[in-house]
This record gives sequence, structure tokens and C-alpha cells, in this order.
Amino acid sequence: MRHLAHKLVKRYAHARSTHPHAHGILKPRKTIRAMRFERMILLVFLGNYVINEVAAGLSALVPISEDGSGWAPYVVFAILAAIVAGLFAWWFLKTSPRSAALKTGLTFGVVGAVVSIVTTFVSGIFGTLFDTGSLLAIWDVLPNFIPFLWDISTLVLVGYWIIPAALVGWYLERGAPRTSVV
Repeated sequence: MRHLAHKLVKRYAHARSTHPHAHGILKPRKTIRAMRFERMILLVFLGNYVINEVAAGLSALVPISEDGSGWAPYVVFAILAAIVAGLFAWWFLKTSPRSAALKTGLTFGVVGAVVSIVTTFVSGIFGTLFDTGSLLAIWDVLPNFIPFLWDISTLVLVGYWIIPAALVGWYLERGAPRTSVV
């Protein structure tokens, strides 16, 4: 009987609950991991929305340089996007184990970059479909997506998702207690 109880405790993990007997509420570990990944994706979608709407809107207020180049608003956008991505990474990582925060931060950043690229692809396809009303017009747009992936803006997008998330993870992992091998 004791072996069965140990096996059950090993298979299940305690979930945070407002239930007065929290030890009575057990959920499978796989469920908890899946919920963390779902939370990561939801935070990335929210972060992507804030970057595309708020950071882009604020950077549009920056005047264009006197030489006519649009680099000043673009640099301001990249800085604001990195700050937003870092804040969302911190929001996700604050509940993660500190010993694996760098790895989790990198995962968060990669998921953020992938979700942003996929969102751009889907919105481009459906934007074309809704603008033209023709499925054939999508075939004209699809070849433009590969050059978009090799554009400098995609590299900046990957950078403002991965670098701040990794830095936040590194910073949080620094405060993790060290384990000593005896």
C-alpha cells in the first residue's frame, strides 16, 4: 500500500488552489506542463498584440529624421518592443523555477518570434483574401513570404523577442540557490 501511495504522489503534483485542503487537489504533472505552455502562448499573443499596436503607435509619434530616413521611429519601435517582450517574459518567468530560468526564457523568446511570424503570415493571407475576395490573389502573395523571412525586419523581430527574454531568464537564474555536489 505504501508503494502505491508513493507512486501516486510521484505521478501527481500539487496545484495551487484556493481550496482549504490543497493537498486534496492533485493534478497530473503533464496537465501542469501543458497549462504552462498554454500560458506561454497566450502571453506571447498578448505581447505580440501590445507590440504591434502600442509600441508601433508610440513609435509613430517620433518625427522622421531631417535626412528623410525612417530610422528614428524604427529604432524607437525596436527598443519599445524589446522592453515589452522583456516585461512579458518576466511576467511568465516569475512563476518558473529559477534554476531553469535561462532555458525557459530562451524558449519563451523563440515561441514569441515564431508566433509573431506565423501571425504575420496568417494576417497577410487573410488580409489579401478579404481585400480582393479572390482565392487566386493569395497565390500572388505567397511567393512574397520567403523574401520577408530573409529581410532585416525579421531579424530585428527575432532579436527583440529572444534577447530580452534570455536576459530576463539569465537575471532570474543568477538569484537561484546553488546546489553543491557532495
